[in-house]
Amino acid sequence: MRRQTTESGAITSESIICNAYYFPGETADPERIESALRRAVRAHPALHSTYRTAGEHGAQYAELPLPPALLEREDLGAWSWDRLRARAREVASRESGRVLDLRSDPPLRAVLLHGAAGFALVIRIDHSVCDGISYARFLRDVGEAYGAADEEPTAAGRPTLAEVAAAERPVLEGESGKRLRAAWRERLPSGVPEVMLGDTTSWREGTAEGAYRVCHIDGERYREHVAEAKRLRVTGFVLATAKILHALRPSVVNDELAFFCPFPGRFVPEAGTVMGNFVNLLPVVVDAGRDADLATTVRAVRDGVVWTMQHQGLPFDAVLEQVRDVDPTGETMPKNRRAIFVAGYPEDELDLGGARAQAELPVMTTALFDLSVWISDTRDAVRCMAVYRPRYVSPEQVDAWFAAVGEPLDAAALPAR
Repeated sequence: MRRQTTESGAITSESIICNAYYFPGETADPERIESALRRAVRAHPALHSTYRTAGEHGAQYAELPLPPALLEREDLGAWSWDRLRARAREVASRESGRVLDLRSDPPLRAVLLHGAAGFALVIRIDHSVCDGISYARFLRDVGEAYGAADEEPTAAGRPTLAEVAAAERPVLEGESGKRLRAAWRERLPSGVPEVMLGDTTSWREGTAEGAYRVCHIDGERYREHVAEAKRLRVTGFVLATAKILHALRPSVVNDELAFFCPFPGRFVPEAGTVMGNFVNLLPVVVDAGRDADLATTVRAVRDGVVWTMQHQGLPFDAVLEQVRDVDPTGETMPKNRRAIFVAGYPEDELDLGGARAQAELPVMTTALFDLSVWISDTRDAVRCMAVYRPRYVSPEQVDAWFAAVGEPLDAAALPAR
């Protein structure tokens, strides 16, 4: 990630990934948990690094020795489980909103809260060294290290970030890179698309303060959702995304239906087990007219997602460069745009010696887009979480868009079994 130095000289974190993991009724072993963290962190140099300003090269990270303590501990004694969990939520909220100076603040922080009722583990990692796949990889490494008896580093011999960059270079600069650029030029002939909600005020006049909304589609409604997705030959994420986009279509300013979505970005094998931020935030064009019915929109979202995944080797700024002359915003990063962001996320799993955590995301209060939606299929429910700018969106609107996920399609629009 590119980094900018503030007037104070700080190199600040752009965003943070932070989750809380709950183990009710389980006895914590702080020494064993810290040992597992240490082994997992040792396998990923990016997690024990800081940033420095390197002349014309800007902010570069520098690997450091592991700190003497990786785990902050709070012994809460005889606290009830509800009280302990509330305290863990406070810690997760604090860590999510922390302003980091990456010249000195470590990119990873872990807090263990334990007592007679059980324990909770809060893990916060700076997003510049950790995408969602990396976070899941790190949790697996912690779980494997917790169950291992030796003190050898977890998965030693993984490629370095430098080796990943070397492998990516021919993809980005060679013939395959030229083909990708040409494909994006053809796909986005009128500029990088924006889907804006009803207010056309510049994003610069808005605020990053966000409101939070969440809903669960479960029970019979969830089973209907899965059946619909199967008959339409799409994933539950694609179906939920299409239903939300279709429902908010009357609120959209322009005719082009599109959204930004993060894609894995690990298009070279060397990146498979490396901790880093390989996610690529790319525009997904949906070839469905304003009057398209829902089934048509579903198929168009599927086709748009598949095309983008097949052509996601270019970083966003390279995609933007192909259409800069007709880009109406002139902005270089999608977070600076009046736009809609939609992402799928897996349920993060942390298993410590057979005890499986209950995972929980902290409440988010910063909105980089007009509307950001995260969709997860837990195999018994669809969970939708939104962060939005209250200036442009009301909670009633978000509730109505989320309600559309649970509404069944017209049976006539579904293909025969």
